[in-house]
Amino acid sequence: MFTDFQFNEAHFHALEEGMARHTVMISMSRGQEVGTGTLLSYGSTNLILTANHILREQRLSELRFGFNHGGNLHASTTSETATRKPLPYYTLKFRERDEIFRDEKNDIAALILHPTE
Repeated sequence: MFTDFQFNEAHFHALEEGMARHTVMISMSRGQEVGTGTLLSYGSTNLILTANHILREQRLSELRFGFNHGGNLHASTTSETATRKPLPYYTLKFRERDEIFRDEKNDIAALILHPTE
């Protein structure tokens, strides 16, 4: 029989795994800065939702994106993370060139992906 702690921990890890499949790493300034976003589908539109402040002075053509390609998450210490092989980063096509939908008041930005992405 599971304890309440084990049961809650299992739920947390399941949620964490599910969220990781939709989390996007955003590499900016030639890898000098990193942010995150969430990959979403709304009808037939795919988009990346992120914080507006991380894209404030960025051009879409200079951004690179990393995705979790499956497999389980692994908890790591900071020193272990530094020695791990990084995810590959990709350039994505967007619906409109350099178009970012912004809500500055709520610090939200949406990058609308091209239909082929």
